[in-house]
Amino acid sequence: MLLHIGNDTVIPKNDLVAVLAYDAAASSATRSFLRSMRSDGRLIILAEQGKERSIVITTERIYVTGISCQALKRRAESALPED
Repeated sequence: MLLHIGNDTVIPKNDLVAVLAYDAAASSATRSFLRSMRSDGRLIILAEQGKERSIVITTERIYVTGISCQALKRRAESALPED
């Protein structure tokens, strides 16, 4: 199944590791992790600056999206199977 995470981006649900509120990025450990992913080219920013709501962690990449954790949860629970 696929999950739409914003800005015309979908990910396979089975690649999803975690979804965090963007506010969690306030911790120094999370900021360090995001900097590391950015330097590796694995951080993808989908949200406009100032409108970040969630951090979506997959097996390959990290996405910063403007969609809330609750909305992503609803989408994941109601996603249609792949063709």
